[in-house]
Amino acid sequence: MKIRSSPLLFCAIPLLIAVVAHLCVDASSEPFYNNDETRHVMTGVFVRDALADCPAHPKDYAVRYYLQYPALGLVVWPPFFYGVEGAWMSIFGTSFLAARLLVALFVLLAGFWFFSLVSRTHEPITASLSLLILGLSPLVFQFSRQVMLEIPALALALGAIFHFERYLDEQRRRDAWFACLLAALTALTRFDGGFLLPYFAIRLLMTRRWGLLKRGSVLGGVGIALLLTVPYYVWTWLEYGSAIAKAVKSGTGANSTSFLDSRNLLFYPSCVPEQIGWFASIAAILGMLFSLRRTSRPYFAMLVSTYLFFTPLAELEARHAIYWIPALAVFAVLGCAGLARMIHRRRLMLPLVFVVGIGTFFSPWRDPAFHVVGYEEAAAYVVENNRETPVCLVDGFLNGNFIYQVRRHDPDRRLWVLRGDKLFYSMLSDPRAAYADWVKEERDMLAAIERFDPELIVVEEPQLYFELRGATLLRQTLHDHPERFRLEKTVPIRSNHIRFAGARLEIWRNLVRNPNRSENLQIEMLGLGRPLRTDMKK
Repeated sequence: MKIRSSPLLFCAIPLLIAVVAHLCVDASSEPFYNNDETRHVMTGVFVRDALADCPAHPKDYAVRYYLQYPALGLVVWPPFFYGVEGAWMSIFGTSFLAARLLVALFVLLAGFWFFSLVSRTHEPITASLSLLILGLSPLVFQFSRQVMLEIPALALALGAIFHFERYLDEQRRRDAWFACLLAALTALTRFDGGFLLPYFAIRLLMTRRWGLLKRGSVLGGVGIALLLTVPYYVWTWLEYGSAIAKAVKSGTGANSTSFLDSRNLLFYPSCVPEQIGWFASIAAILGMLFSLRRTSRPYFAMLVSTYLFFTPLAELEARHAIYWIPALAVFAVLGCAGLARMIHRRRLMLPLVFVVGIGTFFSPWRDPAFHVVGYEEAAAYVVENNRETPVCLVDGFLNGNFIYQVRRHDPDRRLWVLRGDKLFYSMLSDPRAAYADWVKEERDMLAAIERFDPELIVVEEPQLYFELRGATLLRQTLHDHPERFRLEKTVPIRSNHIRFAGARLEIWRNLVRNPNRSENLQIEMLGLGRPLRTDMKK
């Protein structure tokens, strides 16, 4: 019994420490991170509603739902996490807390598979200490509390790597099937799950076991993986290929370069201190020097495959390389062990690791968890007071948070939420990537508002992140026509993020009703290259 319980204890202790650390620094918030978080939460709500409604025509249902709640991640990101999230929300509700708890479940899965992997190559104590460093590393710690796709993808990737490595050692057929299935699910969670392909190739090259590719279990597993991923990837390319190609070739953010740009070569190595902290970075470098043994090869393969996959891409962000942090955590522990051996003080290994762990956690402890609050209050007010028409309008960077909160406070789905950055102007993630004005003059802005007749209009003030011509025109129009619009309520945005300092949500009442408002809604989609339309009356 003792032998069986020890591995569980070794795995549970670092996970428990990470949980306590999260509770110490966590802060109550609404979804906001990178604006993507709002989409990830709202898309889970969409899947939950679709499961409840069982639509006869899923595509028409999805288009109509998006036009009513235009804050979904459909097509932009693969669907697996959203399917799990929707099923989870069907049981536990649509709250932000429920979505965060689902991410926490993926954290536990990641920890289990990582511990199991390291236990195969090293001693359980090394696996336990590596898991501790992984859980406290700034990047993993941060995304463990955000409803983003990095942690679910990391968990599935670690599962695929664990079963692949066990198959290399033991050739059990079920491991081949699980490795292929989990690799496919990783690719169906984030497009960058493709980094597993170079990993598998590098490990086969290292072990010289190319003959395994001829075995039936491997061929069957690969076939299942292709059957799961290829149809979706082909469909996505046909629907959204131009936007994907742009992200790869020139990026969509201010820090983007270009495909195969020489500036990319040092970007991700330079991010390592940001990802795991300086203490663990130095220890990891030592660990690589001390660990040129066969048992450490899977972790070198993680480093190389992550670097090869992400470095050529134009869109550069430290979070993309989250997949090599498990390897860096292992090397950090091995660095401490190697240093203790080198100075003939083996008992110093544990104190060194704990020093590295404390140093690793210093960044998350020093920098408080960001929070944003206020959008739910504004949404609740709109749901309660938007009674004359079934239409409201929002314009702002965190429009997805507002839309999500409207859906939560309006369980009958009575209201339609129009977005200013779809009706009056549009951009592709960042105005520097793509931007277009659909309304250019004040009279046209008034006509567009009259056409759809939103009763309440919510705007962020001042504009957050970007100064956009269309957004400026909307705010100017609201202020210039007191006979048409009245500022009814102001909700302060409470946040410790500098971007939101002094920001507020202004709720304006549209005083002039249009009894013949348009029920035909059409919005231009820059990413798709074509408009979406629906009849709001149906």
